[in-house]
Amino acid sequence: DNPLDGFRAVREKAIGSYAIVVLTREGIYAMRDPHGIKPISIGVSEHDIAVASESCAFDELEMELDRDIKPGEVVFIPPEGYIDSHDLGQAARLALDPFELIYFARPDSIVYGKSVAMAREEAGARLASSDNDFLTGQRGKGPLWVVPIPYSGIHAAQGYLNMALENGHDVRYRDMLHRKRHVTGRSFIDPTEFMRAWLDRTKTAIIKPLVAGNRLLLVDDSIVRGNVMKRTVGRLRKAGAVEVHSRSTMPMIIGMCDKGIDMKRPDEQIARKYLGDAEKVRVALGLDSLRYNSVHDLSDVTGIPLEGMCAQCMTGNDPLDYLRHGALEHEGL
Repeated sequence: DNPLDGFRAVREKAIGSYAIVVLTREGIYAMRDPHGIKPISIGVSEHDIAVASESCAFDELEMELDRDIKPGEVVFIPPEGYIDSHDLGQAARLALDPFELIYFARPDSIVYGKSVAMAREEAGARLASSDNDFLTGQRGKGPLWVVPIPYSGIHAAQGYLNMALENGHDVRYRDMLHRKRHVTGRSFIDPTEFMRAWLDRTKTAIIKPLVAGNRLLLVDDSIVRGNVMKRTVGRLRKAGAVEVHSRSTMPMIIGMCDKGIDMKRPDEQIARKYLGDAEKVRVALGLDSLRYNSVHDLSDVTGIPLEGMCAQCMTGNDPLDYLRHGALEHEGL
């Protein structure tokens, strides 16, 4: 009879990541989990109000982003158009997901109050700042081409290029990998190696005349299983690349994710397989050099403080463990 009672029950029983939108005869209800793991926002125009997981949806409806729904908040939007807020209480610990900014969201979105495109550019710039010694050592060898892994690596690669140029290094930018627009999907979350390999081969083409005889530095959002990166490096070398280096805006992925991203098999993750040894990962991937951003770098560029970030896939520490253990003890398990 009272939807708010239902939302209160969800908040008490559901431990994890969720954002809910419910359409009733009276209007629209929307709720964000008390840890705020996934984003959900409110958009407004002169006559309308909407909710969406990304602000880019509002742009296409000619609406303006009003604000994020707060962790633990339920909003009610009746046909009259006002917003009625009910705060059911934020959790003791927030766990915002940096993967939303680095990988999932569209670059024209605002997530957790941060421009996705700018966060990715800053992540790339942070990599270039850490690469000063490496880039200095490349002088006299000819140009080093910064190559984005499309699409989420594009702004990061531009950020890397701009910072490297600002520091006086001889780097250039070129798109050498073409993402086929008619093939969609996220290869690392496909359930089988066969499907991941097939999607990688069919969605990305190498522009071979641009590759031959050149030294390349690939900028990607993350390296999870490593299979796609290894195949890409092999294809680039076959196309005539002289050197292939790689930079990842995300730190090493060494833990599972049970909050909305299919990383449930840590034994498949290449960084975990080699116990976080970047040099062994580099050799396994066939790269000339490899570097990742740190968790502290990620916190700086996304604006998410470490104590409010879900870093389970990067550290192996589940920020909701204290709740899960309490729930299990309560059930006598």
